[in-house]
Amino acid sequence: MILKDKMLIRQTIQNIEDKGVNAEWALRMTLDKYRDVFSKVDDEYLRERISDVEYAGQRILRKPGGGPSRDRLRDRR
Repeated sequence: MILKDKMLIRQTIQNIEDKGVNAEWALRMTLDKYRDVFSKVDDEYLRERISDVEYAGQRILRKPGGGPSRDRLRDRR
């Protein structure tokens, strides 16, 4: 589910377009933003879910070139 999250995809693409960084760095920037948001949540259970998001992000980063093309990501917006 995390990998299909439209906000995660949209923000990562936005980082690529606005900041001119590569996909890996853009994803790391997006995950950092998620970490900041989750850390401010009052609910401890939800706050701890950032580890799930980071785990999914690390799996993506360990498998470069194995995901959908940028054009396919655009279609998911």
